Amino acid sequence: FIIDPESDFLNWAAGHLKAPAVSVEKFSKAEDALTAYQKNRCDLLLSEVRLPGMNGIELLKRIRQIDPNGMVLLFSGI
Repeated sequence: FIIDPESDFLNWAAGHLKAPAVSVEKFSKAEDALTAYQKNRCDLLLSEVRLPGMNGIELLKRIRQIDPNGMVLLFSGI
């Protein structure tokens, strides 16, 4: 999963992570990514810290409640 409010970055990152055995799902809101994670956990979640609504830190906390071993990488464009 990749979460970022900027669609240009999402498309760029998804293009660079694309591989034959890799599925990349893009989200602009943490809430949408969290809902998807609850249904189908991913191997790696990459998220911008500054998001509209729920921020990346809160998303990390909620992912940890669902899966304490979930792989989450937070980043910031600032």
